[in-house]
Amino acid sequence: AEDSGAAARGPGPDASSHPFAAPGAALRAAVAAAGGSGAGTAAERTLRLRLPASAGQPLPSPELGGGPAGAVELREWYVPALVVAAPEAAGLLAALGAEADAGGPVLGAGLRHLVAVRRFAGRLASAGR
Repeated sequence: AEDSGAAARGPGPDASSHPFAAPGAALRAAVAAAGGSGAGTAAERTLRLRLPASAGQPLPSPELGGGPAGAVELREWYVPALVVAAPEAAGLLAALGAEADAGGPVLGAGLRHLVAVRRFAGRLASAGR
């Protein structure tokens, strides 16, 4: 998750920490607010991702707007993440999709795809296929 209200910070002691990343507690709160039953049991992890950057700063998600300030390069960033167990993931995707449909959080392309796959699978299961 990305905090669109966070100001860009310069490199700190760990220059690879993503300056816009929402902390684990904020992720857990967002999952719980979305109706994700796995929020309390989800394991916190730190992931190392290669993300687009410009001028030494990560680019914002395309859904949040803002373009590159210069040449774009891939750079490694450490970001907090929650590992949600598979049984809770389907319910969380359903809840996130419903919230986004109601004007809630802005979902990135990858998460929107997972929501669509979950909905498609639900329709197939409902139809007995």
